Amino acid sequence: MHYSKLGETGLVVSRMTFGAMTFGQGSLVGELHNTIGQDQADRMVGAALDAGINFFDTADMYTNGQSETILGKALADKRQDVVIATKCGFRSGPALTQSGLSYTYVLRSIQGSLKRLGTDYIDLFILHIPDPFTPVEETARALEYAVQQGWVRYVGASNFPAWKAQKLLSQQKSMGFAPLSILQMYYSLLGRDIEAEVVPFARDNGLGIMTWSPLASGFLSGKYTRDNPVPEDSRRAKFDFPPVDVEKGYSVVDALR
Repeated sequence: MHYSKLGETGLVVSRMTFGAMTFGQGSLVGELHNTIGQDQADRMVGAALDAGINFFDTADMYTNGQSETILGKALADKRQDVVIATKCGFRSGPALTQSGLSYTYVLRSIQGSLKRLGTDYIDLFILHIPDPFTPVEETARALEYAVQQGWVRYVGASNFPAWKAQKLLSQQKSMGFAPLSILQMYYSLLGRDIEAEVVPFARDNGLGIMTWSPLASGFLSGKYTRDNPVPEDSRRAKFDFPPVDVEKGYSVVDALR
């Protein structure tokens, strides 16, 4: 396993991160349902640890919080040896107040994640998606409060355009707050948009980059072919995301083969 610093922090993480989005039993999004319980999750996490992975990623909205609960139990005996990232921002309940990046919701989400993960601190807390209604100054204050309380060690942002990430980062630095350490973005052989603006922005500011869906939600695994474009029970058959140029995708898979 290869390791790297998390951005310009002193935290060392494995270059490969274990994503726990599939943990839990029930609806994840739309018609896509998860089926992984605690026993199977324990085996998967154990295999990752044996391979040298020390970085685990989840979110409050994955299977209605079950992912955090299951991951926390799977890592309970190894908590001091691993780095856990979780996120908030997507809707987590029916009330209008149960989404976004307001001061109140961010802090409430962090407290909920701490409880589900069974830990007293989160190594990396990530803003899952931008909130068009909440000023970045308000979100910055919430993140700083969580850091000062010891609930969160480092902070990051996911799916932010470069300009909005810069606005948040500038606010944090001007106020002397703990700044963003990473951006988590979609990046794969079929989705390279971040190379235009996000990557230069991250390099210029010393931010690390985590990627989500590096296999384009399984398309690059090789199971999707011209002869079998929608395999039965495949993830993309139920949730065709992220979007890909299918013909280009087949050519890329042919090259990979």
